[in-house]
Amino acid sequence: MRSIVRWPFYRRACPHRAALHGEFLRLLFFLSNKQADDYFATLGYEAHKEEFCHRRGVFFYRNRCTIGLACAQAVALRGAPSAWRVPRL
Repeated sequence: MRSIVRWPFYRRACPHRAALHGEFLRLLFFLSNKQADDYFATLGYEAHKEEFCHRRGVFFYRNRCTIGLACAQAVALRGAPSAWRVPRL
């Protein structure tokens, strides 16, 4: 199985162990804000502040978990032996 996640992406997104970069978190916040806007626009509903904050938090959590999974896969695949590294007998 080949992954689209590469090691340089992980190094940029997570410069420290298990911590996303601050600017990257800001980008995720803006993305989540836009997704929440689009969500309520699709419903044709003017959301109250609490509803909007909750939906934005749901999108933020989902996006953060997706990025965390991609980083974990990048780290796992980095140390995994692959077919081209293993000498054939």
